[in-house]
Amino acid sequence: GVAVVTGLGAIAVIQHHALGVVDPGLLGLSLSYALSITQLLSGLIFSFTQTEMQLLPAAWPQHGCLEFCDVVLAYREGLPNALDGVSLAVRPGEKIGIVGRTGSGKSTVFLALFRMVELNRGKILLDQLDVSSVGVAQLRSRLAIIPQDPFLFSGTVRDNLDPCERHEDQQLLDVLDQCHLSATVSRMGGLDAEVGERGKFFSAGQRQLLCLARALLTQAQVLVSMKPQPAWISRRTKLLQQTI
Repeated sequence: GVAVVTGLGAIAVIQHHALGVVDPGLLGLSLSYALSITQLLSGLIFSFTQTEMQLLPAAWPQHGCLEFCDVVLAYREGLPNALDGVSLAVRPGEKIGIVGRTGSGKSTVFLALFRMVELNRGKILLDQLDVSSVGVAQLRSRLAIIPQDPFLFSGTVRDNLDPCERHEDQQLLDVLDQCHLSATVSRMGGLDAEVGERGKFFSAGQRQLLCLARALLTQAQVLVSMKPQPAWISRRTKLLQQTI
């Protein structure tokens, strides 16, 4: 685009010196079209970039190898870095825990991974692919998280486990059994049992296990679990750890 505008300017100057006259209307029209071409090329490049970001292998991430490379993140310019030069590597199949005092940046690590907040410096690699080069929607669809405050939709157990209706009933029953919830759900009426508003018909620990079941159904290679609420730590933590 810049080359086209520069070329038109050069032609106008040469024509002025050679012929002594330049049609200003024609020159203005030419520059207008040249600027339109510049915008068109910019849009075309942006479209190609977005398309390339969407072209991920169907099996990515295949292994779940996660690396943080000198990651620096601040929530806003002028604030101290929430993450300051963090580097770590998680091998496929490895389970790690991140511990620290309140405000030390534990949750920020997960926000950076899910690209809820963009990095100031450094990069995060998932199976050797920089997550910043992946579309946000696609990245998050390949990861699974068990939130600190378990969230359930108003509806049935089936609706909460498989909101997009991608799995067979037997798969849902199998994952409930994995999460030690099959007996509880069966007593309530099976997969069509109502969970109540925000899952009020289940205890806090059972809601967390339902979120785990939903995460396991995605078969994601990276599973993130936020710290549980103290109210159910003693009763359900072992079940959660055994299932993971």
